[in-house]
Amino acid sequence: MSRAEQGGGGGGDGDGGTMPRKDGRMPRPRRERSVSVEDVRNRIRGIVMACLHLERVVLGDDAQLVEEFGLDSHALLEIVTRLEYEFDIIIDDEDVRRERFASVAAMSDLVLAKVG
Repeated sequence: MSRAEQGGGGGGDGDGGTMPRKDGRMPRPRRERSVSVEDVRNRIRGIVMACLHLERVVLGDDAQLVEEFGLDSHALLEIVTRLEYEFDIIIDDEDVRRERFASVAAMSDLVLAKVG
């Protein structure tokens, strides 16, 4: 689905896409879409640590979030919402599967597929 179909496109009038998206939410201002894997992982790591209330923890890319840090459905919903907002993407219901949110690395694969 293209950005215009998602509602994030706004005409070519330079308005920054002020039309609501298909899901009814207003799009965030456009940013540079080119991001590095490391940048995406660092931003996801920050979101996960905030949602799981982790402090003074080294959260590796492959740390198993359910088993090691107790990721539950409530925290998962918060993570999905924050990822959508942070990266200006839509995560479809069929994308919300345990293996896609098992680790920072798995989430970064999902986000990069949606962003790029």
